[in-house]
Amino acid sequence: MKRLARASGAFLAAPAASRRAWYHGAVQRAEVQDPVPENLDTTPAEKKLNPVPRPEDVRFDPARNLEEYHGLNGGQILEKKLREYGVTHIFGFTGGAILPVTDAFYGSPIKFINNASEQCSGHMAEGFAKTGGGLTTGIAMATSGPGVTNLVTALQDALTDSVPIIAFVGQVPTGSVGTDAFQECPTIDITRPCTKWNYQVRRIEEFPDVIDKAFYMAHSGKKGPVLVDLPKDIMLKLLDNDTGYKNVDHIVPTLVPHRYKKIPKLDVIAELINGAKKPVIIAGQGANDAMDEVREMMDKFGIPTTTTLHAMGLVDEMHPMALKMLGMHGAAYANFTVQEADLIIALGYRFDDRTTGNLQHYAREAKKAERHNKGGIIQIEIEHKQIGKVVKPTHHVLGDVKETLTQLLPLLNNDTDRSDWHKEVQGYKAKYPLKWRPCEDPEQIKVQEVIEEMNTYLLETDKAKDVVWSTGVGNHQMMCAQFVTWRWPRRMLSSGSLGTMGVGVPYATGGQIARPDLMAICVDGDGSFMMTANDIGTMAKYGIPVKIALMNDFRQQMVHIWQTIYFEQRYLITENVNPDFVKMGEAFGIKAMRVDTKSGLKAGIKEFIDYKGPVICDFRVQPDMCTPMVAPGAALDDMILEPEEIMRLEANPNNVPG
Repeated sequence: MKRLARASGAFLAAPAASRRAWYHGAVQRAEVQDPVPENLDTTPAEKKLNPVPRPEDVRFDPARNLEEYHGLNGGQILEKKLREYGVTHIFGFTGGAILPVTDAFYGSPIKFINNASEQCSGHMAEGFAKTGGGLTTGIAMATSGPGVTNLVTALQDALTDSVPIIAFVGQVPTGSVGTDAFQECPTIDITRPCTKWNYQVRRIEEFPDVIDKAFYMAHSGKKGPVLVDLPKDIMLKLLDNDTGYKNVDHIVPTLVPHRYKKIPKLDVIAELINGAKKPVIIAGQGANDAMDEVREMMDKFGIPTTTTLHAMGLVDEMHPMALKMLGMHGAAYANFTVQEADLIIALGYRFDDRTTGNLQHYAREAKKAERHNKGGIIQIEIEHKQIGKVVKPTHHVLGDVKETLTQLLPLLNNDTDRSDWHKEVQGYKAKYPLKWRPCEDPEQIKVQEVIEEMNTYLLETDKAKDVVWSTGVGNHQMMCAQFVTWRWPRRMLSSGSLGTMGVGVPYATGGQIARPDLMAICVDGDGSFMMTANDIGTMAKYGIPVKIALMNDFRQQMVHIWQTIYFEQRYLITENVNPDFVKMGEAFGIKAMRVDTKSGLKAGIKEFIDYKGPVICDFRVQPDMCTPMVAPGAALDDMILEPEEIMRLEANPNNVPG
């Protein structure tokens, strides 16, 4: 018998009655508790985690599956399996090929959220998984053909940002595959590059095993998306446990060792950290499950810490050693600190190009220290292909960040005096704060001003601890990263690697469903919002109280700035023609308001934040440039700090970001 992991997999081996009893308690709400440091004065009103089984702890048991699911069709098998995994919501859009599956959810306690499009379904599943944390899986469902192709963007987004979602999609009957039948497409070929694993079910007897593997693959190692293709005729068949079927090897997942008894080379790495005079931690998304360990490393051993976009809040940004986000539009003081550090400790971070600048000039002091055996770069990463892919580390650990730090921290000491380094870093923070320039017209408002005022109001009213934010992609995204005070991980839902416009609303809606105890605020740009604006109908239909703060400057401002710099101010297709967003919101039956003056900003934000249901606010903002900015080809510490400095850049189209 093959197993997905260890003894706690006994859950699926328990009698059916026991599993049903567990299920009726678990499906009420599977909320995930964000870890919160004891030294904070306020604690989020989190809810207790129900015992949803971890996918890596579930037994892979084909014999048990055949017995348990005998006599059920494909839809019934899927509905029952999802309940066993503690799934509470599915996000999808139906159609002919998937109807045999969706029909099984009639009367099911699993809630089926009907989106405006399959792309929104995929992104909403992502938002659900991102907010829930390591134990939560987003489930998307779509029909064949265009239903599948509409999901591709969400799958690629989940792949590049390591989000565990599973898409169950319809397919034409097996006898029609390859005949260009109505709504047929080569699903497996199309989605292979944008999933961790995809599979077309060939016979009903293997379907329960395929579902087990789907959950395992979504969560094992580096998390990501999985797709299961469901031919219509296979889903209509009944599973017969007397066919002689035995699980074949290609279904059995390759098991990933979950825990090292002892991680090699940690004594060498500890010696390097203990001797470093100017160390810095760069924490990426892969460190989000190690909040306590990272914070201990920062605080106890005096190591300044910066994060990527997806790890904001991993360290409390009110801590003096916290440096906010680094990179192209990160804090200048974070970039200076990284460049001046003699040792870079990369935790769950893959050295993305937006965070390194020109690699020839990256980590100058760390590379110099490496040559003298007094520093360098340490990389702790769970995915083998990311080790040394962009930057060659001095030492590396292939493994989970939390497990590695658990063994590393006892080896660290405070024998090296870092007081001068701390003064240097605080000097950067004092000299290069994040800032913005007010409009010449005192009544006009800017994106940064709106976000800063929202952040201030939330902090003053003690509501900041109970907020999850989402963004689209563009200037507003970076400004939200800059001017919100991030104190808890997984509170910023944003598309990082792929940079997908249109994710803001579905991310926030999925996040709100996953965490109804939190307030979901979507900060979106008008261009990004319009790409999935139809999904505010989903908010209205289900009464999901998402708050959409629409930064409306009638322009794709980030691209407009690039045209200013690199294309000699030849502006083309960056001006937006927008509807009246207040009337649009009202047409969907949700509260809608507008703020367009500074004198009305505070009152408008209070009304917006305090409203209990779904609401959209059209903030009429003036276009601005997001600074700091590391121009393409420039070193990480060679930043544009003021908007007028952009004219010193060469008008070279080869340097356009992206």
